[in-house]
Amino acid sequence: MPKFEEIAHEGRCDVCGKQTNVAVCASSCGPISLAYCRSCLEAGLEPYGIMLAYISGAGHWPDDINPAYQELVRKNLAFHGKTEEEFAAGNGEGVWVLVDPKTKQAHDTDATGGGYVGILDNDSCYYPGLNAGQLIPFELRGSYRPVANFHSFLSKLPRLTPEGKALLLERIAMYQAGHNRPTDPSDPHYEGPLCCACQY
Repeated sequence: MPKFEEIAHEGRCDVCGKQTNVAVCASSCGPISLAYCRSCLEAGLEPYGIMLAYISGAGHWPDDINPAYQELVRKNLAFHGKTEEEFAAGNGEGVWVLVDPKTKQAHDTDATGGGYVGILDNDSCYYPGLNAGQLIPFELRGSYRPVANFHSFLSKLPRLTPEGKALLLERIAMYQAGHNRPTDPSDPHYEGPLCCACQY
């Protein structure tokens, strides 16, 4: 493993923001390389937003998170001056999603759990290729914002093209929505469109 001095160059640390010598290294929060100053690298610190997005995609905090990552998160929360409650509330990418009336009601009554599907109403900034009109699976988290939690799943498929990821997301959403939901209005089992004009 190279020493910090051998790979460091002048730059800005992605964790603390200091302009100093930094080394670009693999993050422990997903398939991404970031610039770390010596003290942040040695302390195992991560940019708050990157860590939040990564852990949010893995499941509910802290129950679904393994002990090693719980320790990583708590160490980073102390550094960033955040509480576990703030972390659980999340503040990742905000998107508009069109949903059916039952899902809207579940959201309005602070329901929790997964198995919900909506139609993305704007293009994602975090996931190029995830565009308006695509089905998106998500879970409700009570009074906190809903979260789409397929990030960790897609990150394990590095050879998948943007078109392939879009198709996969659609298939995931179809599965979570009940596979063979009839789309033909003449079908006697047709329940209407999946979405309406409700947004949150």
